[in-house]
Amino acid sequence: MSAWLLNWKQGLATLNISAEMTFSQLYALDTPSVSTLNIGQKSTDNGIAVFAALIFKIQQFFGAKWEADMIADCAKVCYDEWYYLTFAELAHFAQKAKSGGFKEGNRSLVYGQFLPATLIDWFCRYASDNLNERGQYFKGVKPQWQEPENPLSSKKIKESVKEFEQQVTEEKRIEEQEAHQKRAEAIDRHNEMLRKQIELKEKMRGRTSAQVPDKSENPIPNE
Repeated sequence: MSAWLLNWKQGLATLNISAEMTFSQLYALDTPSVSTLNIGQKSTDNGIAVFAALIFKIQQFFGAKWEADMIADCAKVCYDEWYYLTFAELAHFAQKAKSGGFKEGNRSLVYGQFLPATLIDWFCRYASDNLNERGQYFKGVKPQWQEPENPLSSKKIKESVKEFEQQVTEEKRIEEQEAHQKRAEAIDRHNEMLRKQIELKEKMRGRTSAQVPDKSENPIPNE
């Protein structure tokens, strides 16, 4: 599987897939699913890129010229729905598409008018047939535990657990520090607002006092 993660394009090129192959034959090849490319990643871009490459070749085969945004949008939709498909199954899908495996009756595609809706419909039909056979194929297969090639020692496991605990502790400390800082900033903003309000009141009070005349300086004349 590691070879696929390093260079999935090269892996696809080495597959000898024909449209006549059965799903059981594809399962026996034991190629990884497209979603494995996103293990350890923060996005699904790698998996989407596989579908984008596949879609580009298929639309090109049928003489269509999709815009880059159209291919990207279609690839994302396909990945979101059929991320579990393996590389062997995707190669099989492409071969079936090119050989007319999804043709309905006498209907045929007009060269250059291949649309995303058509591709999505083909994927829906392919996935439906695939899942039916997948359930039957793996129904009697019991997973067997195998000794890993390079098992971790108990010391290494303890070190990893300790490292993880330290990481969690540090993340929690940072979160608490950020929360404390936000509270302090909120208090400072509140105090600054109060200070400005007090200053404004003092100014208004000073103006009011200046406008009131001093009766001692301007006595009322006697009649």
